[in-house]
Amino acid sequence: MRLLNGRWTRAVLLATCALGTLSGLARAVASGEPTEVGVVADFRPLNRSLAFLRPPQGQYVAVRIGTVVVAGDRVVLGKDESVSVQLASGDLNRFAGPGDFRVPNGRPLGRLAAVFQSLPELFADEQGLAGTAASRSIEDCGMFGFKPAPISVPAMSADTRIVAGKRSLLLAWSGGCPPFAVTLRSDATTHVQRKSIDEWEVLLKELALRPGRYSLRISDASGRHWDGSFSAQAQSPDLPAEVASDNTPLGRNAQAICLAGHDEGNWRLESANRLQPLRRAGDPLATGISRQLLWGGASRTTQ
Repeated sequence: MRLLNGRWTRAVLLATCALGTLSGLARAVASGEPTEVGVVADFRPLNRSLAFLRPPQGQYVAVRIGTVVVAGDRVVLGKDESVSVQLASGDLNRFAGPGDFRVPNGRPLGRLAAVFQSLPELFADEQGLAGTAASRSIEDCGMFGFKPAPISVPAMSADTRIVAGKRSLLLAWSGGCPPFAVTLRSDATTHVQRKSIDEWEVLLKELALRPGRYSLRISDASGRHWDGSFSAQAQSPDLPAEVASDNTPLGRNAQAICLAGHDEGNWRLESANRLQPLRRAGDPLATGISRQLLWGGASRTTQ
C-alpha cells in the first residue's frame, strides 16, 4: 500500500480492513503456516535494519512498526538493539540485546492480522518517527542564516474531517521556528487563539465544536504561516463490525488504521487523536502509529 500526497488510497486500505475480518487462525491452519500471534510495537535504533528469521522456510522478515509476527520468529540482537512485540494476549514482550530471541506461542491475532500487515508500507520511508517534532532541534532556529522549511501539517488534507462535540484536539506540524501561534475560527468567531507555543505541536483542550467548517492558521516567529481548514462531522464513518467491536489495545490500534484510510485519508487527524488515550497510557504501538499519522508523509505548505 502506498502513500499518495500524504494520504492513503481509500480502496486499498478499506479492502485491507475488510480482509482483517477474516480469521487469521483459519488461514494459518489451512496453509500449514505458523500462527500469527502479535505485532511489532517498537524497535531501536530506528536507523538500523533488523529482521526476523521466520520458520519453517527460514525467510527474512523486516522489523517495522506493525510487522505481524508468528510464533517461533527469531531475532538476533546486538548491543543497544531492541524489539518490542505486542501480543494478541495483551502481553508486551521486549527483546533487548545482545541475545537470540524467539516470539513465544500465544493466542492467534486472527482478524486483525491483515489490518496490521498494511503498516510496514506506511513506515517504509521514515521509519515512523523521522518526521516527528522530537527529531527536530530548536537550536537550528537560532543559527545565523538558518532558513526553516515552510510550515506543513501532514495529518491534514484539503478536506480533513473530525468528529464534532466537546473534545480536545492534538495538532502537529513541521517546519517554521518557535514560538508558534495557533488560531481556530469558524465564520466570524474565534474559538482558540494560542500564542508562545515552543514545540511543533499543541493540544487544544475543552473545544465545543458544532458540525460545520473551521479554519486553522499556524504562524511562526519569522512571519511564516500555514492556512488550512477542517469540517466537524456529526459522526465518524462505520468500520468493519468485527474490528469495531474489538476493544483490546490491538483492536483499538486497528480501528485507528482503518479510520485513517476512509475518504482518501481525510480522517487521518481524527484517527491520530483517537490513539492519544492509549499513547498516554504508554502503549508503544499507539505511540508509533499516532506519530506517523501526525508527522509522516507530504502535505500542502504555505508561507
